[in-house]
Amino acid sequence: GLTVFPTHRLVTNADGVIDGSGLTGLFFREARYLSRLMLTIAGARAFPCSAAQVAANVLELMAIHPETTKGGGGGSGSGGTPGPGGLLYRGIDIRTRCTVTPNGADVRIVLCNRWNTSAQLPLAIGLAADYTDLLEAQSDLRERSGATTLEPMPGGIRFRSADASLPCATEATISGDGSWRWTDDALRADIVLTRGAQADICLRIRAVDFRDDIDDASALEREAHLRAWHEGLTRVRGAGDVWPVSLTRRSSH
Repeated sequence: GLTVFPTHRLVTNADGVIDGSGLTGLFFREARYLSRLMLTIAGARAFPCSAAQVAANVLELMAIHPETTKGGGGGSGSGGTPGPGGLLYRGIDIRTRCTVTPNGADVRIVLCNRWNTSAQLPLAIGLAADYTDLLEAQSDLRERSGATTLEPMPGGIRFRSADASLPCATEATISGDGSWRWTDDALRADIVLTRGAQADICLRIRAVDFRDDIDDASALEREAHLRAWHEGLTRVRGAGDVWPVSLTRRSSH
């Protein structure tokens, strides 16, 4: 999956995961501010079902957990069969919406317990940053060490480049359901969901460039300018099989 904003981009692999391989990551001004973004439940990744780029800067993903390991006559539901950790197969669905912003990305994760009477979910969101540039990531040849330091911050963690020539930091803060803590390279929480209940989690990733930072107020202003530009487009629609065409309105002066 790929979402693009004028200054940066977010790239996942086919499963909707950022694992630092190739060009996967959150790139800001051609540096990778996030090289890992991976949700696991009891140490296992959910099974990916679909991915769609629903807007120029929005990627939506759907997954289920746990997935069946063999075919059977249970149809598309759980079949009432317990899987790993006692969860019914396909009992949990996970919807993820990644929105790229002018200074980072917002990741919303919604988990729903469809079949289990009660589901205990040990969640972990693995995070990392290496600040490699686009060319290094593409060639998989590092010219810098990529070492980072970790700094606890309210509601999350801050990665900071250990290279003095790269005054960069990545701030990851989490809100919503669950009591989250940073341990073993991941934000972790234990969540219990009754049948039909949902957990709504919001992860905010902010790319900090100490040489020319975009604070949240400036980011909102840039988004407002972008919306105004979109509203200034002239849209031409044709009947039948003619695709809609958007034309930039010419300046009158």
